This record gives sequence, C-alpha cells and structure tokens, in this order.
Amino acid sequence: MAGERVGFAVEDMSGRRAVLAHVDLPGPPNIGRYGIDLAGFEPIAVPALAGSGDVLVLDELGPMELCSPAFRAAAERVFDTDRIVVATVQVRPHPLTTALKVRPDIELITVTGRNRDRLPGDLAAAILRLIDTSATPRSRPRR
Repeated sequence: MAGERVGFAVEDMSGRRAVLAHVDLPGPPNIGRYGIDLAGFEPIAVPALAGSGDVLVLDELGPMELCSPAFRAAAERVFDTDRIVVATVQVRPHPLTTALKVRPDIELITVTGRNRDRLPGDLAAAILRLIDTSATPRSRPRR
C-alpha cells in the first residue's frame, strides 16, 4: 500500500546507502516483521563510526542496528574516543545503551514534546561551545 513502511536504510555522509531492514528479507535476525540485512548494513555503518572528524552524529542506536555485533563494538569504541558524539539511543534496555546512559561523561537529554523543536539548535550550540573552548581535540571533555 502507498505510504506503508516496508523497510529501513542506512546511509553515510558520503551518500553510500544500503538496506538495513525490509519486510521481504527473511532474516535472521528479525525485528518485528522486518528481516535485518547485516551484510548490507555493516560495510556502511561500521566504517562510518570509525571515520575522521571531531563530531559524530549517530542516528541511531536502536534495536535493528544493535543486532550487529560489529556495529555494537564500533559504537562502543567511539564513545571511548575524544570525539564529540551526538546519538539517538533507544529507550528500552539493552546492555550497550543502558551502560551508555549511566556513564558520567555522557550528557543524556530525553526528547519530549516540550524540547524537540528547539533541540537541534540547542545541540548545535552545545557542540560549537565544546569545539570553541578546546585548544586541541585531546583536551576536550568527552561527551
């Protein structure tokens, strides 16, 4: 049917794109009615996490992405670097996301109806402050 969601894609900043999950994929793994295509997902998502730059925007650490052991390991490593990481993280418990949410070097912001419209500007301003107040990437506090 028109307008019915049948799948999800992964895309890096260079425009490389692949199927992450689709109703026509058999899986495993599966999340609901979607089969997950780890062979398509991992060659794009894992190198994107290891890329260069002071800031990484990661959308998202959700149930489909977390099916990939290679992606989970890469995501865990990126939070132990000096890079500024802005990530959307699922609400439901998972060993990786639960551990991230309680780290003292993580600032957790829950998106609500009251803050969602101003959140992009607030995040951009916070990132610019972190970049501007840092002499070098190594001296920057981890977020």
